[in-house]
Amino acid sequence: RSAAKAILTCAYTLSPRVEETDKGICTIDLRGASGESLLSRGEDLLRQIEELGFRGRIGFSETPRLAYFAAYYARPILVVAARDREEFLNHSALRTAGISEKMAMILQQWGIRTLGAYSVLPREDVGRRLGKEGLTLWDELAGREERHLVIAKLPEGFEESLELEYEIETMEPLLFILRR
Repeated sequence: RSAAKAILTCAYTLSPRVEETDKGICTIDLRGASGESLLSRGEDLLRQIEELGFRGRIGFSETPRLAYFAAYYARPILVVAARDREEFLNHSALRTAGISEKMAMILQQWGIRTLGAYSVLPREDVGRRLGKEGLTLWDELAGREERHLVIAKLPEGFEESLELEYEIETMEPLLFILRR
């Protein structure tokens, strides 16, 4: 929990709109950020994470799900722009999508092994044959994702300190200060 909290705290250095997607996985809304600054900001964030003793990967893309896929393949940062989406998906294995076993078996029987091969299937046919799960994945890959982030809140912590002129050596002066 403390590691996930540390990662979440680091993510807040990029934007105030951060979702804790899973333990140790954060999705950050970076709307309005310039593309050139994203790489340097991502490198700064990775440095902060490494200073805490963790290794991280960062993926940037136009939708949360595509950014997740980009982070999966990042070494350590990967930016997938809209113009690169098709090529990226053609090299991304279907297992990264986290689909159900049933859907994975069906797609394997169809010969679908990459996200790119899945994304070129007709949407209507996907909906008819694979249902809601299939349509949701298809929309995510097409950049039509409608999911809004569930913004996480950092835990509020309040701290008070007091500097003393002299060391406290007995219990009576300590209790006097603590009772205040």
